[in-house]
Amino acid sequence: MGVGPISYLEIEAYQRLALVRMSAWEVGLLRRLDDAVRVVLAAPASRQGRQPEKITTDIPTTRPAALKSLFRGIAAERAADALKVQG
Repeated sequence: MGVGPISYLEIEAYQRLALVRMSAWEVGLLRRLDDAVRVVLAAPASRQGRQPEKITTDIPTTRPAALKSLFRGIAAERAADALKVQG
């Protein structure tokens, strides 16, 4: 049985418990990252051309401000890239 997708309810609970507020863009990014991780975890090691290794899905949440900062940094990079495409 594989790992199920992260739900909006789980994200809402995390925000409430960690006393953080994620924007809609951050929530969408988190769900897309979760989808990508689940694809990698579901792929057999032989198809990836390497030996099986232990993959953890744990993300430390002891520093929610650092996680939020990471999302903001990614958003800033995407905005800068969008300006380059327009210019």
